[in-house]
Amino acid sequence: MVLLRYPLELHEEVIIKHPKVTKAERCVTSQDKSHTRQMLVDIKGTVPEEVDLGNCGIYKLRPFVPEPLQSYKCQKFGHHQSRYHKEVRCGICSLSHKTEM
Repeated sequence: MVLLRYPLELHEEVIIKHPKVTKAERCVTSQDKSHTRQMLVDIKGTVPEEVDLGNCGIYKLRPFVPEPLQSYKCQKFGHHQSRYHKEVRCGICSLSHKTEM
């Protein structure tokens, strides 16, 4: 689950103290790896709509849906380009050349 709008100044330990939370990790941006206000959390048992952290506030949860794995060499889904050694496909026209060309 993703815990939304969690303040940057609060640490993960505050969330882990909640009885339903087994693991908490702050999400980061893809470009510069800076921290975001979202936390990736593992919840045991029935998943609530929100988590009450006492004096630290009440935070909403939403399901975590990872982006699909895609190879940018062949443009197919389900595997990463480092594991693909066949023909290269352009992501724009599907011809046999790199997208950059």
